Amino acid sequence: MPKLQHRTPLFATLTVASLAAAIAIAAPGAGAATGTGEAFGPDTVPTELHLQVAEGTGPGSQVSSLHWRRGGRYRSVVLRRGGPGDGVTRYETQDIALGSLLDGVGRPGALTEVGITRNLEEVSPDGYDTFDSELLGYGWPVIARHRAGTALLRPVTVAGRPVLRGTIKLASNECAGVPSGVRTIDLDPRSLVPVHVLEQRGGKVQTELRTTFAAARPTDFAPVRVLGKRTIFERGFVRRSPAKAAELMPFPVSLPRDLPDGYRLAFTGSATRGNQLGPEASFGRSAGVFFARYSRGIEHIDFTVRGAKGTLAADWDGNDPFGGECQASTTTTLPLDASTTAHYETSEFGSPGFWWRSGTTLYTLSGPYSATQLATVARSLTLAE
Repeated sequence: MPKLQHRTPLFATLTVASLAAAIAIAAPGAGAATGTGEAFGPDTVPTELHLQVAEGTGPGSQVSSLHWRRGGRYRSVVLRRGGPGDGVTRYETQDIALGSLLDGVGRPGALTEVGITRNLEEVSPDGYDTFDSELLGYGWPVIARHRAGTALLRPVTVAGRPVLRGTIKLASNECAGVPSGVRTIDLDPRSLVPVHVLEQRGGKVQTELRTTFAAARPTDFAPVRVLGKRTIFERGFVRRSPAKAAELMPFPVSLPRDLPDGYRLAFTGSATRGNQLGPEASFGRSAGVFFARYSRGIEHIDFTVRGAKGTLAADWDGNDPFGGECQASTTTTLPLDASTTAHYETSEFGSPGFWWRSGTTLYTLSGPYSATQLATVARSLTLAE
């Protein structure tokens, strides 16, 4: 079945096997992140990642395999062991390629109860990146704050392994029914993948996550075999060129040109209607949306343009299009130019969001960067050709 948009982490205790043969990389590295300020980043750009993941032990636990490959290929295979109230033990598989999602029960070689979602919304805020939602989203807030100089990562050694450690204060959240606390995040210094997350609220451990990298296997992306009935869903976020999107959209389509070093355009596309956005999906749907993603390994910067419809312009000025139900976040404003005010949102999970309005044209950016860096990207827009 299709997944609903969310920016809430999947709380899990992840225990893993080994750190050997971890990453297929584009170039050798010295084993540490490099650069300072906005230039901070991994010294290697992964092209493929494979993670073995386990949550808990005994009934109610789960074991996952997460596989990512450059170019938008992603697969997760989860073994869920039946627990109280649910005695069924089963495998569940998600497979994503070229903007389509296959989601079913069983292993990839024998799937049942299959849903196939075509033209999936993957770009924020209309959708979300699945790898982010399952793991990487823990790291983006601390990386963005480190680049901004507001919450520095520091090198430490854990069990003989070097990591970069950061912390985030967690606000109390009456909606979610949780007290305030703190989250400590350790990142692999080569790739900036979270390798340990410890979340404590009210003096108790709420979440503890551990992850390492596994070696690639020939079966990681083996063909999927569907048994029995399948249900098709169409989301309408079609990948197409900027020029073709510009012909179809009732607003000017533009693209940023000034991206941080190493980012390349991964894909673009458009939909005839944007998704409902904002807290509890309170924003109206836009009359069309253009979307683009720029990638550098596992990092990405998402960009959207849409036209205002009904009350959407007022919503854009007064509320947060990235906001979600029970989501704790902080919003600041900054001038984008003499007549335009931009908004910058940071939350406890996922990349910061940045949005502004020019007349009846509405824009968003999101990525693990400061408000200053995203403003630089925003100021570089040029009309699509």
